[in-house]
Amino acid sequence: MGQVQAVRTMILPLWGPNGVKNEALERTQALFEKIVAFYIPVLRQEGGLWAKVPKRDKETRAILFDPETGEIKMRAPTADDVLTRAEAITVKTKAHPDPPYDLSAVPGAAKAPVVFRRAAIKRAIGLVQAYRSNLARWERRGRRGRMPGMPTVERFPVTIYQGLGFIVRGPLRSFLKVKLWNGAKWDWFEIPVRIPERAATLLAASEATRARMEAVLSAARALEREGRTEKAQAVREELKPLPWEIAQASATLYRHADGWAVHVPFVRTVPVQKAENQREANPGLAITTVDLGENNLAAAASWKGRKVTGTLFVPGREHEARRMRRLSAIRRRQTASGKPIKGVRSNKRRWVRLAQAEEDTARKTARAIVDFAKAHGSKVIVFEALNRMPGTRRMGWTRRQNLRRSWWIRGKILEFVREMALWEGILVVRRDPAFTSKACPRCGTYGERFSQRAHGRGPRHTFHCPACGWEGNADLVGALNLKKKWDRTFPPLGPLMAAAKEARKTQTAPAGLGDKGAVGCAANAG
Repeated sequence: MGQVQAVRTMILPLWGPNGVKNEALERTQALFEKIVAFYIPVLRQEGGLWAKVPKRDKETRAILFDPETGEIKMRAPTADDVLTRAEAITVKTKAHPDPPYDLSAVPGAAKAPVVFRRAAIKRAIGLVQAYRSNLARWERRGRRGRMPGMPTVERFPVTIYQGLGFIVRGPLRSFLKVKLWNGAKWDWFEIPVRIPERAATLLAASEATRARMEAVLSAARALEREGRTEKAQAVREELKPLPWEIAQASATLYRHADGWAVHVPFVRTVPVQKAENQREANPGLAITTVDLGENNLAAAASWKGRKVTGTLFVPGREHEARRMRRLSAIRRRQTASGKPIKGVRSNKRRWVRLAQAEEDTARKTARAIVDFAKAHGSKVIVFEALNRMPGTRRMGWTRRQNLRRSWWIRGKILEFVREMALWEGILVVRRDPAFTSKACPRCGTYGERFSQRAHGRGPRHTFHCPACGWEGNADLVGALNLKKKWDRTFPPLGPLMAAAKEARKTQTAPAGLGDKGAVGCAANAG
């Protein structure tokens, strides 16, 4: 069993900094951007910064050699390797008194804390590394298409490493104590910060972790002073994160539209085992299968062995209708205002509200799925691997945009579930979606999906199997069949494909459903 790092980020708004503090925040961010702008051309021009470095043994740190040729094994440099090389040619030290690129030419950069400077360098490394990757891909493809643009300096958030800022929790109010550049010198500022209840719990847990590590470090140093090196080394092993322990990582200052905020990531060490290994070791493993759709944003089934222990439906019809109304309003306003102007975002406020509503719905749906899986003791959540969106060539603008956002929200639900589930120690896997919504979950025969609602009564979507007569909620069929995909007992696709081809030729009502008000019978598009 290994360990992974789950991250949860809390956004803590700052309580309206006054003029002096707000100016210091602005100057600090401007200095951060200037340092990034200074390093971008240096990292682009000096190819030696990206040269490969020798591989080393993880424990002994000895250089590794190829046993056949005797040559040194090489690897691509990490961001830390590039940062060390970049500092050697830009920062004045006793070892490098005359660097070819002098960072002190940037006002305020020479006095900047080391952690602040290195945060800016790493931001520049990320930009240039992305540019180099895109350029190499463009050249491999025969230079087809537009050449990747040069990395540019935009408005960046400021990373606050340990020692540059921390939270001070008082009896009445909490403060962000942070070191900022006021234009003449670096000074400490205390800015009130809002801490919601959920963030207060994480802060308390991280403070307990920090106190434990400080106690371990003090004990190790005391042993080293006594000359008990081996014992001190054993004690230092406890500095590693313990399972389920929560620690606070480096925070980041962001300038939002409505003011400043500090983003504080919390890291949790989660012991996990690969999902496939869990399945092989325990065939009766508790899992949750989830089918994402439109009528229901999510239809989930919880399993204990072959038994369904619970189901969950997250309604989506109302959300889909609300999105269509917003898109129709945008289309009408755009039609009335004329052709869009290049470089100007029309209906900006409406687009922003639509995006916020979509993300909020995705987060709430993901939270409902994770809470459902946790309540039933599931160790794995199984999703469909929905990678290809249906064609939109013959659709109007509104329907096309609606379909695109419908698929976008499914991807966001999966992304949020991955983050939330990992924090709880639950893994997320995906399986091939082929015929999961078309095959009977009992016998595996190709079935039919129809609407049983007549005169406003009855379920809207029902699945019927012509072979065994099984009937049930059509949105739940995908979740039931995903269990077979997980167990690798799903029927062969050949007969299902032949039945689907035949159904497309003759779409008739399922036999024996005349007394149930079946209307609009059609093969499920799944």
